[in-house]
Amino acid sequence: RGPHSQIKGQHHIRQCPKLPLACPNKCEVGTVPREDMKAHRKKCKLESIKCINKCGKILKRMLLASHMETECSNRTVECLHCHIRGPHSQIKGQHHIRQCPKLPLACPNKCEVGTVPREDMEAHRKECPLEVIQCEYHNVGCEDRIARKDEEKHKRDKMDGHLML
Repeated sequence: RGPHSQIKGQHHIRQCPKLPLACPNKCEVGTVPREDMKAHRKKCKLESIKCINKCGKILKRMLLASHMETECSNRTVECLHCHIRGPHSQIKGQHHIRQCPKLPLACPNKCEVGTVPREDMEAHRKECPLEVIQCEYHNVGCEDRIARKDEEKHKRDKMDGHLML
C-alpha cells in the first residue's frame, strides 16, 4: 500500500476538502466543497437560526427580516402616543397601556372634548362642565351635587335656601 492507495481510500474520501457535499438544508446551491460548507451554512437562506432579538424563535434565515419587522415580540416599536421606543412586548403590553401618559382617555363625563391625554385628565376634570361637584355651600349644609355647568343656575335657584343655612 502506498500513498496512492490512501488518496483513493475511504479515509481520504471522508476528509477530502474538495469533496462536494449536499447542503443539508437542500437549498438551490446543491453541493458545496467540504472546505466551504461552514461558510455556506453561515449564509444559507434555508439554515435554521435563532432570532437575533433573543425572542426564542427558531426560523429559516430567509424569514428572519420579516419576523423581526412584523412578528418578533422583542422587535423595537414606538408608542403611537408618547413616542417612547422599546420592545413590542412592553410597548404594546398592558403595563405600558395602563401607564402611558399620552394615551387618549375618554372623558368619564362624556363631555364635548371627547378624549384627553391621561396626563391631562386630572386638570380636565377640574374644568369639565359635566363634572359633578358639591354645591359651594356644602360646608354650611347644602347637600346638592350638580354639574359644574349648572353651578351658577343652582346658586340663583337656591339663593333663598342658601341664605337660610
